[in-house]
Amino acid sequence: MKILVEYAPTANIGDAFYQGALLNLLRNLRPFDEVSTLDGPPGRSFRHDGRFRENIFDIRIHYAADIWCFSGPILNDRFMERYAPLIVELRSAGKQYMMLSCAGPHNCESRRDIKAFLRQYPPIAFSTRSEITYEQYRDISDDSYNGVCAAFFSSFLFTPPIERKKWIVSSFYSGLEPDISFTTFLDGSIDIDSVQIKEKKYPLWRIIRHIEWLRPFPEDVAGYKIIRPVHDLSYKFGHMNFGKPNSYLSPDPFSYLSIYAASDLTISDRIHACVASLSFGNPAIVCGKWDRIDLMSRMGIGKKGLYLLPPSREQIKKEYQNFSSWLSNRLENALL
Repeated sequence: MKILVEYAPTANIGDAFYQGALLNLLRNLRPFDEVSTLDGPPGRSFRHDGRFRENIFDIRIHYAADIWCFSGPILNDRFMERYAPLIVELRSAGKQYMMLSCAGPHNCESRRDIKAFLRQYPPIAFSTRSEITYEQYRDISDDSYNGVCAAFFSSFLFTPPIERKKWIVSSFYSGLEPDISFTTFLDGSIDIDSVQIKEKKYPLWRIIRHIEWLRPFPEDVAGYKIIRPVHDLSYKFGHMNFGKPNSYLSPDPFSYLSIYAASDLTISDRIHACVASLSFGNPAIVCGKWDRIDLMSRMGIGKKGLYLLPPSREQIKKEYQNFSSWLSNRLENALL
């Protein structure tokens, strides 16, 4: 049997954290099957002018497999355009598909249409990564799974090759990088109660960010080197990619996970930067207000001041084992 797992982190390397986790998890569950990667919708991976949509070659319809796996925040107003036609073709050819670790905006205008479509063409396995998405879509399947974001499983599926460093991570995309300060205890560890973040809010920040590199950026805070991963791989400007000290950009998601695993603190408006940090037992601070913060709810994430405290290793293990058992059963049932 051949299983294809959507894996397309071209626009946002954070997508690879949950997509890669699902890929490795399925390889562990089905060691004697062929589990490979599937490209994502071109419109999701790359920006394009709507005038040229008809020129896009969608290779996905030419893949051959028995089961297809889609994941992430795909339950949105583009679902019927980006996924529905492909699913219809798959089902017409007698193939099956799964939707794992899925989510969508709270106020998706197309929700009714999406639910009607999923009832007509039900996936063999359907899991969500937030309580809200589960409540909105649980009735499209007789065995929907109220799960967590698969990116939380990163620490069970990947061993980082970098030992812990005296690093903190700062990664921002929806605004300018804030000023960060804190003090340390006598042993050099970060006093989490002392962390202060001074945000820089400007109405025209999308323009201002192009000259942000002209202002001085600190290389460290209280003896901790600041590493600045860039998650968006589609920037074409050098000053956006490497305009700050210790900027990091790579097509390799595992190098990013290594950075988050080795750092003592992550401060970011990237949800999956924070999830990666928490998965490896390190605290994080999420800046900004996002619907996707809901994906923290099922993990019992504690909070102290600004900090999100990492879940226990046992909690992650429990979620990992429960999800693996459910998914294994769904696959076995589908193949009967």
